[in-house]
Amino acid sequence: MDPAQLLQTVRSLAGQADAAQRILDTAVEAFGAESGTVHLMGPDGLRHLAASNSIPEAVLRIVAAIPVGKGMAGLAVE
Repeated sequence: MDPAQLLQTVRSLAGQADAAQRILDTAVEAFGAESGTVHLMGPDGLRHLAASNSIPEAVLRIVAAIPVGKGMAGLAVE
């Protein structure tokens, strides 16, 4: 899937109840990744896990809420 097709797919999924999971699954497949997560900024200033793909349960508990600046997802927001 080329970047234009991926963007079109993401736009078509936006607003759906399971959009974060479907977008992540699409991106993981498109890039041939082994796993991934999507975090969304919460009103508390933390990034909260919205979707995951092939992440162990023990890791999911650790990355459920991440402060800005911590970890890959926390650094991405900076």
